[in-house]
Amino acid sequence: MRPHAAAEIPFAASFRLRKVLFSISLFGRSAPGGLFLLRLTAYTNYALRVLMYCALHPDRTVRTQDVSDAYGISKAHLLKAARQLGQLGYLTNIRGRTGGIKLGMKPDKINVGEVVRHTEDDGSFVECFNASENTCPLLGVCKLSQLFKTGLRAFYAELDKVSLADITKNAPALLDRLKPAAARARIK
Repeated sequence: MRPHAAAEIPFAASFRLRKVLFSISLFGRSAPGGLFLLRLTAYTNYALRVLMYCALHPDRTVRTQDVSDAYGISKAHLLKAARQLGQLGYLTNIRGRTGGIKLGMKPDKINVGEVVRHTEDDGSFVECFNASENTCPLLGVCKLSQLFKTGLRAFYAELDKVSLADITKNAPALLDRLKPAAARARIK
């Protein structure tokens, strides 16, 4: 079953975040192996998937329906992400009957950390990061908020080291997993 809510990224997973492990769980749950989870929005997850799909199909204009079918994600959610990615220059959006989307720049020029910053809400990881919405009386003296800030900076520092080209280097394996379900069933 494919995740439809939010992408959960174990801290010590592929982005080498071992140095950022918190001694507490950010969302009250720990992952297998004692790792803690950081939750990105589904929107960010979908935006990254759209970019990956386009990077895996550089020779053609991709229809959002193709991306929807490959990932099992609502086309409406993907359209919203594709629109913003186009406005940011990551995608070229082509309108019309034969339209679709394709990368607006080379995959090695698309930084994963930058994309995540653009697609995540406002960077208010916890309430105290947003002065206008904070109701916590501990603001300014709380060590926990500093821990979160340090961890988040380290998280983004790791994402900033990775390009779209880096996360699509294993293209054959990725493409095999993205075959529509009917095609996978025929192969077995």
